[in-house]
Amino acid sequence: MKVGIKEAIVTCSTDNISSKKIIEKNNGELLGIIFDEKENENLYKYRIVLSNDK
Repeated sequence: MKVGIKEAIVTCSTDNISSKKIIEKNNGELLGIIFDEKENENLYKYRIVLSNDK
């Protein structure tokens, strides 16, 4: 079953080096650093393309 999702936006704490490595190993493209006011922390924001159609 195909859902049709072409990309995912994921975040991880800038302190979480393990998650950063996993995201980057799965072709995560760093979009920037954002601030999560609720958690009071900086997050890396990534895009992962899930299909060949960009």
